[in-house]
Amino acid sequence: MHAGEEMYYSSSFDYNPIINIAGETIGFAIRADIENSQHPLDTKRNRCTMCLPSIFYSKKGIDAGCELLSKYAKENSFSILMSNYSGNVWNMEAGGMSGFWDKNGKLVAALDSENEGLLIIEKIESGWMQEKHIKK
Repeated sequence: MHAGEEMYYSSSFDYNPIINIAGETIGFAIRADIENSQHPLDTKRNRCTMCLPSIFYSKKGIDAGCELLSKYAKENSFSILMSNYSGNVWNMEAGGMSGFWDKNGKLVAALDSENEGLLIIEKIESGWMQEKHIKK
């Protein structure tokens, strides 16, 4: 976490909500969670098929964050749908690049680092379908 965030957020191993939708068991995470390697192990132990982290990575940190998420997806055999800020937030340039990795760690779809947008992923018989809506 960034300095000062510990006042509002902390990694949790006691309460991690899980929902079931359309055959997917979904766990959630914040950046403090995904930076701790125990969290994806707990997500797998809870038999989740998908993880949804909502994070803040800067432009400097987004590449390493995406590599980490790809690694977690592959090692734990669950897909990841990550949302990240874009633009200037708290006087820091956010990294954008909200994306979706399949259970093999392959990046299926991502937004860019410059524009706000919405990434929609739909499970279809042959895999995953994507739809992007970019605010210009």
